[in-house]
Amino acid sequence: MSKNDKDAFAQALANLKYASMHGIQIGLTDAEYFAHPAINCSGLKTILQKTPMHFKHQQTEPRKETAALKIGSAVHCYTLETIAFNERYVIAPTLDKRTKDGKAAWAELESSGRIILTEDEGELVMNTARAVLTHPTASKLLDNGTPETSVFAEIDGVEVKCKCDYLRAGAAIIDLKTTDDVGEFSRSITKWGYAQQAAWYLDVLEAAGEPVGAFVFVVVEKNAPHAVGIFELSEDWIALGREQNQRALQTYKQCLETDNWFGYSDSIELLTPPAWALSQVK
Repeated sequence: MSKNDKDAFAQALANLKYASMHGIQIGLTDAEYFAHPAINCSGLKTILQKTPMHFKHQQTEPRKETAALKIGSAVHCYTLETIAFNERYVIAPTLDKRTKDGKAAWAELESSGRIILTEDEGELVMNTARAVLTHPTASKLLDNGTPETSVFAEIDGVEVKCKCDYLRAGAAIIDLKTTDDVGEFSRSITKWGYAQQAAWYLDVLEAAGEPVGAFVFVVVEKNAPHAVGIFELSEDWIALGREQNQRALQTYKQCLETDNWFGYSDSIELLTPPAWALSQVK
């Protein structure tokens, strides 16, 4: 069997596996979830906020792990899958890596295959997570459900997916966010496309035959005192997010059909000053 035949056979097996993924899927790893070719909300936001060219580029480039993403992911794991935390992360003791013993200890940590957190990072992660787990409302929301739940469906003839931080089947999706300032969360809705996310998750669950009644954000500050805020978006926000998703999904379908993942306009565009700038002209 030639290499091309082997590749085609492997792709056929993958397609068969993907075709069987419909509805709620529990226990998928991040790698398995992201390998599925269905479009997710992050992709739609990239198409809408940037261009299809940026989206296509993201599909071939590995995600860059920033310090903020590292801490956010660790907080998610400790809060939602506490038992799994010790399997995926290790908190390093204070080591002098200039010494022979320090170098050996660090090498042993690296060989474990787990993500290494410093003592300060570990303390930050656990304090942030505990603020959520001891919060009177958040702790109840994160009970009687399933963490890290993947959902696959079809919308407008397109394979779609989402991964819920915490799913209370038939009731609500709970999404955990870490932030520097809970009081600024209303601004984050626009900046990070959270209305799109809420609408998308609700619609994917609906399309999968597993509708829920609410999408709730649990937002916790990464710095002491680790204040927690809980938010649900209004119907107007959900309607706006849904309209944005529909526009992005239509663009995605067009790109799939034409295999033209375009960027910005090829024409010269005229830029005009915003109203606030004009008001400053005397």
